[in-house]
Amino acid sequence: ETVILQRKENKVKKVLIATWYLGNNYGTVLQAYSLKKFLEKEEFQVFMQYPHGKETHSYHDYVATFMNKLIFRLNTKKSLRKKSDNSHKEEIEQQREKFEEFFTDVYKGKHFSITTGEKTKKAKEQIDVFISGGDQIWNPYFLNRHMLFDYVDNDKKVISFGTSIGVKKIPLYYKKFYRVMLSKYHFIGVREESSRIELEKITQKKVSKVVDPTLLVGIEEWNEDIKKYSRINLDDLEHDYILCYFVGDRDYWDYVKAMQLETGYKVYILPITQSMQEYRKDYEYIIDTSPLDFLHLIKNAKIVCTDSYHATVFATRFMKEIYVLKRFSNKSKKSQNGRLYEYLKTIGRLDIIVNDENVFHRNINDKINNAEEYLESITNQSKELLLKELKEDYE
Repeated sequence: ETVILQRKENKVKKVLIATWYLGNNYGTVLQAYSLKKFLEKEEFQVFMQYPHGKETHSYHDYVATFMNKLIFRLNTKKSLRKKSDNSHKEEIEQQREKFEEFFTDVYKGKHFSITTGEKTKKAKEQIDVFISGGDQIWNPYFLNRHMLFDYVDNDKKVISFGTSIGVKKIPLYYKKFYRVMLSKYHFIGVREESSRIELEKITQKKVSKVVDPTLLVGIEEWNEDIKKYSRINLDDLEHDYILCYFVGDRDYWDYVKAMQLETGYKVYILPITQSMQEYRKDYEYIIDTSPLDFLHLIKNAKIVCTDSYHATVFATRFMKEIYVLKRFSNKSKKSQNGRLYEYLKTIGRLDIIVNDENVFHRNINDKINNAEEYLESITNQSKELLLKELKEDYE
């Protein structure tokens, strides 16, 4: 058992975060790390909800349950099809090992398993505050009921911070389910305005817009973490390089080629394992990278080209020349482009979204140089909201 820390006058509050924190998506991993890091800095004792457990339902919505199982099966089949290419087993294993090293360093002794009824009961007895963390953990097309703390009783404090539904609208068959699940939440803080509007309509409760958890960690703190934890040797790379990081499966390669021809820079591709079957022999891939190596590569790139929300956030905060590609069609019901638009509007840089991928227009003298100034006020407000909820009845 982990020893519970003690303050002189007050018992340290135990917090359990439910979010995606494992896997191989750099942004997802870093948003979870950020929330944990911020709360520990504020002297809370933080645990992560181990995500693979027996479903313990406090509420049975048969339509939502049926649709949830159906969507899960469809997503699983789609995922299996993507993993059918085994031609890059060695590279995938290298990347996985780097992530595993990071998880061991950061989360050793910090898991709280809910894999059995007995362990679930223990969590409910020992945890003071349950937090649904950041990222699209409430996306109805990838829903795990534990991300809504389905097993937690109404007498426990439950909040959310930086959570997202990822899409503009929650399907009709899920609306009642979300309304019931969120009725126990004392505070709901979501990342996008579209999520705020949709959840307020469904729950008839006040929903606040807060920042993505990665913004809770200051840029200087990220620089310190890079110096401390990054192991990638940048001397092995070309000095002037374009870093490409794509999480979608669209074909961006003509745009990348145009960018390379105009700038003359070396192109490096940073893949996630889902895209390994799209491995292009005409570009060099950087495989052996940890989440902090990811930040190091962004920080030192001459240009960043991405369709990733979190890569965009970090590139703008590191004041890079960046070109943002659209991962989804704006007309798609499952489009997640809204979060990019909202973030870039906040820092006054909607212009870096590429609307025509047939041609590359370079903004060589137009780097992002003041994102932190735009973000400071809303970040401080979000911190205040979060700490108020956590410290209520505590100090």
